[in-house]
Amino acid sequence: MCNKVCGTIEMLKERKIDICCVTETWLKAKDKAIFSEIHDFGFDIRSCPRKGKGGGVAFLFDPKRISVDRHTVKGFKSFEVSECLIKTAKVPTRLCVIYRTTRTKCKRNYEDTKIVKFMEEFEKYLEDVVEKFGAPMICGDFNFHVENREDHNARKFIALYESKGFEQHVIEPTHISGGILDLFLTLKSGTDALPIKDVVVEVDKGTASDHHLVYLDIPDHNCSLEVSKSMAFETKDVREFKRMDIEEFRHDLFCSCYVSPIKELDLGNNFGEIKLSPALHAKNLGFYFDHQLDMSEQINVISQICYLNLRDLKRIGSKLSHELKVQLVHSNILSVIDYCNASYGGLTQKNIQKLQKLQNNAVRFIFRLTGKKKWNHIKPYLKQLHFLPVQFRIKFKIALLVFKCLNNLAPQYLQELISLRDVKNVSLRLDNDFYLLKVPQPSRLLKTSASFSHIAPKIWNILPYSIRCSTELGTFKKLLKTYYFDMAFSGIE
Repeated sequence: MCNKVCGTIEMLKERKIDICCVTETWLKAKDKAIFSEIHDFGFDIRSCPRKGKGGGVAFLFDPKRISVDRHTVKGFKSFEVSECLIKTAKVPTRLCVIYRTTRTKCKRNYEDTKIVKFMEEFEKYLEDVVEKFGAPMICGDFNFHVENREDHNARKFIALYESKGFEQHVIEPTHISGGILDLFLTLKSGTDALPIKDVVVEVDKGTASDHHLVYLDIPDHNCSLEVSKSMAFETKDVREFKRMDIEEFRHDLFCSCYVSPIKELDLGNNFGEIKLSPALHAKNLGFYFDHQLDMSEQINVISQICYLNLRDLKRIGSKLSHELKVQLVHSNILSVIDYCNASYGGLTQKNIQKLQKLQNNAVRFIFRLTGKKKWNHIKPYLKQLHFLPVQFRIKFKIALLVFKCLNNLAPQYLQELISLRDVKNVSLRLDNDFYLLKVPQPSRLLKTSASFSHIAPKIWNILPYSIRCSTELGTFKKLLKTYYFDMAFSGIE
């Protein structure tokens, strides 16, 4: 911006752009001459300069056509960010501009700018911006080649913002050397889903910059309501296998986007020259299975649903009683977290922590823990609500399934996966315990050791005998929750 003020203002006037988000401004607070030049052209600027050399983000806008309020944001070490609330928009809109630098001159500063640090800080920022007033619209230079799905860092970044309920709208290259580096993110929520349509990437922008101009129209409220109503219903066609039309099935398979072009199709003993492309994940009964079976896709979908549901609940939170908040959290948050959670026995600590964050945010909503109270220890509030932490909820569900299997209350295919141990003829102290499960041989495969047949005996056998010998379902559930409750909140008043 230091030597491009005239070209930038002319570009904005020609295209009738009301507000422009700029990264790498290189402006400082002492550059009053540049600010005066911008004011002489009839524009205004809200600049957030970097402390050191280079960088900086800013909003350049026409005060006659748009009114904005700049909001201060806590400083992050791995990226620069600035926010403004557009008051003249029909939909209250929070516009955020972000710049992630990849240049470092000193090894001492490398830890502050590496990708791992950015992922951690950007995740915290998305969690904060979702809770703020106004529909968030995040744009900027992220320096990730999101078009390259083979890039591990790009995939992690995409999974990060999708897990928080955001979607990306730029599909054309934004850099002179190719690659989609400048992104535009909005929420998928039905109440805050902004109908972004015409995202234009213009190469001939009239300024000497290595990034292309990306611009679009900020939608109005009426358009948003129409989209949310149309997205409220989804039509699906279901075909019975016995009544399936083979020719229609053949045509649908030919036109499917999930397989490569098919030359020949034989529904007999062989499939001819069909080439099936494996999918990274598949959905069955609302549960997502990924190709590595680490449940990462399922956790991301759960996070997305819970963050959007919690954002909608906070809109009416001030009108709700404490009891009603607890009921809504049970139906909209905990029910999503607990769905099929018996399959989470082999989750990594990182994924368990993601689910725990969702529960913690729901508890903060119930007790209105905002501001400084947001950083209060969460366990006393969990204990007050009698909410088991996520890792104990998983163990509770697995132990409950084992009890049902031993008492013929579970399906046959589950009962066949576990069995009681064989009692030896030699008299030992443990021979009096007839409720221990047989532990299978340890497996070298991590995914096998996380299966129900391996993880269930580990969880069941460490339970006290008084719990394992229960014969009534209600008594067992009461004793089991008391046991895990005491274990989770020991030492907490």
